[in-house]
Amino acid sequence: MSALPQTPELKRRFYDAALALLAEEGYGALKQRALVARMGLTTGAFFHSFGNWREFVQLLLEYWRADQTLRIRDLVESLDSPDWQVETLLRAAVDLPHEAEGALRAWGGADPDVQRVVTQVDAERLATVAFAFTALTRDAVLSDRLARTAMWVLIGFEQSPATRDPDTLEFALRAIQLQLLDAAGQTT
Repeated sequence: MSALPQTPELKRRFYDAALALLAEEGYGALKQRALVARMGLTTGAFFHSFGNWREFVQLLLEYWRADQTLRIRDLVESLDSPDWQVETLLRAAVDLPHEAEGALRAWGGADPDVQRVVTQVDAERLATVAFAFTALTRDAVLSDRLARTAMWVLIGFEQSPATRDPDTLEFALRAIQLQLLDAAGQTT
């Protein structure tokens, strides 16, 4: 298990506000002036925490990766039960900040640095899902296929804001879970 980086409170507030701004208005709205105004702070507070905007963006992306991918991976790996690992992943997928993630994915289409982090996150998530699925089924090929299917469902969900319905996402992921359980001999 890896140790997640500690984030000072003011920086965390900047990151959370930036993710909220992304979720509500998209990546085009994420600007320094809009961010500090949203927080009721001055640009001085921003520059007290970050050297420049580029540094902020890099640290924001690392914060998102650590909080929404590495933290979940570490939790899943700490669980002894494959059933609980899969259930934890399912709940985490449904509970992700999908609006912000969709905006990050759109931003990645315009910025190669952002795209690199999104691609890294997707690869790390896929590895975690495949790990848990394989622990449950003991079938690496089937687990890899189902893990990729689950990732495609998640990414498609995040790319479809007009039809974003968490109940439907959960329904689709539960269908994959049923296939896992069937492969593991846990359903009839």
